[in-house]
Amino acid sequence: MLDLWVCTFSNPARGFRMAMLKMRMTTKLKSLRLMAMAILVLALFELPALADTTTIKVGVNNNMDAQLMMPDGPGPYPAILLLHTSGGLQSGDLEYAQRLVTEGYVVLVPSFLDAYGIRAKTRQLTFTTYADPIYADFVASLDLLRRNPKVNNRQLGAIGFSNGGYFSLWLAAA
Repeated sequence: MLDLWVCTFSNPARGFRMAMLKMRMTTKLKSLRLMAMAILVLALFELPALADTTTIKVGVNNNMDAQLMMPDGPGPYPAILLLHTSGGLQSGDLEYAQRLVTEGYVVLVPSFLDAYGIRAKTRQLTFTTYADPIYADFVASLDLLRRNPKVNNRQLGAIGFSNGGYFSLWLAAA
């Protein structure tokens, strides 16, 4: 470091360039070390694979289509009720659910807007006319997860995005 300090005083531009070069090299080495450690960790800890995706009917009246995704293996696993936005069930919701499965969660993804014929223009009905029935369907969905033998019935949760976030907070508060 002394050579860098001396060089900075004798030729500030050269000293700055050397400092930047040294910083870039140090950053690259740190990045390579982190990548090597990440590869090692992934090699040591095998993540559960997606074993099964099933379309089922859920809700109080079994009126709601849902995707049930489970990791491979006997479990028991924690479970998540994943709730979509007011745009309806999208491929991104299912991709996120699959990622959660690879992390060791059972995930249930209901298509709750379709069950009530709600579209983007009428999404406010989820907070008014259909709020209580939708909420009851989600409680029934959590009960279904709780009874699943692959689920640790003491580790249930809900996560939602936008409209689904409203209901996940409601479920958490009750």
